[in-house]
Formats: sequence, C-alpha cells, structure tokens
Amino acid sequence: MNKISDKRNKKRLKRKKRNKKHASEKLYAKKRLSALEKAIEEFPDKCTSCNKEFISSSENLDSWLVTTIDNTINLFCDSCKDRKSS
Repeated sequence: MNKISDKRNKKRLKRKKRNKKHASEKLYAKKRLSALEKAIEEFPDKCTSCNKEFISSSENLDSWLVTTIDNTINLFCDSCKDRKSS
C-alpha cells in the first residue's frame, strides 16, 4: 500500500471510532433522560399526609420536604413536616 491510502485508512478508522463513541454517549443520554422523565411523572402533587395541594412557587420549594423511601417519593407540607420531625 502507498502512503496516501494508509492515511485514508487511518482517518477512516479514527472517524469510525469517534462516531461509535458518540453513538454510545447519545444512547446513555437518552436512557438518563427517560429515567428523569419517569421520576418527574411520578412526583406527587399533594402532601403525602394531609393531601394539601403542592403549588410550585419559591416559598413552597423552600418549605416543603421531599423524601424517598424504597424508590417512593414522599412530599410533606410545612405543617406535616414539623409534625414528622417532632
């Protein structure tokens, strides 16, 4: 083989390796995204104890308690959180 064809083969192999790596990274990102979407769908919209509706605002984000037990997401309002910690 001549030098030109060796260079072409090296470039082709390098490009093939890079494309394979990008494909595996893309697949991993898709799997992580679907796991996050599933977790968001399962997020409760009411307090686990008293069924008070959770309204997404800056005050609620700071005062409500989120816990996970056995892959179950629990959401507690401010008053239930205080009773839970007592």
